[in-house]
Amino acid sequence: MTQLALSPLNDTFLSVAPQESLCLWDLRTAHLQGRLNLINSSDRNEAQALAAFDPQGLIFAVATGSKYLRLYDARNWDRGAFTTFEILNSDSNSLHTGHWNALQFSPDGKEILIGTGLDTTVGIVLDSFDGNVKGTLESSDCNSNVLFNCLTYTPDSKFIIGGRNDGQLSVWQPSNSKPIVETIEGISKDPIKSLAFNPNFAMLATVGDGTVFYI
Repeated sequence: MTQLALSPLNDTFLSVAPQESLCLWDLRTAHLQGRLNLINSSDRNEAQALAAFDPQGLIFAVATGSKYLRLYDARNWDRGAFTTFEILNSDSNSLHTGHWNALQFSPDGKEILIGTGLDTTVGIVLDSFDGNVKGTLESSDCNSNVLFNCLTYTPDSKFIIGGRNDGQLSVWQPSNSKPIVETIEGISKDPIKSLAFNPNFAMLATVGDGTVFYI
């Protein structure tokens, strides 16, 4: 198991197995509700899949192969994806490369954020309706050893926070490729592996070897 994605609407959640399948579960029962095979001829030897629900819990997105993004109706997921986006660079029409490591809808549902795991192009911001690339998040840190393990939106969708492998944070606006805050010093130098906002309070939690709260 590589990831869990919780529905904001009800007690269902998704689990992702590496290069195999996505499973749909219900917390009220131990029985599997459904399974999607994520390996096909178009992305057979690709990287692990990622999954995320939209803020209403009506749609979930599945990213495969660091290349494709598929959208499913959460109520009719067994009919297959209702749309598939092949993520392209809007300037050169070339594929974005890198090992995708994060997938999230913005809280207002208008954008989809993909983390690339690279030291230069940190993330890709997509229009959630048509899949067009709205912009990229770039790192201006000259240290090529700095990598971003995780990204998340603030609850108002106005900013994106990135957790770094040196224990620090960076901040972007989705419309601006350069960070507005390059580094926020962390309490620990341990790599930040995950981060999330409390949607009701101005609090950010990061997880590495320990848990740190920012207010």
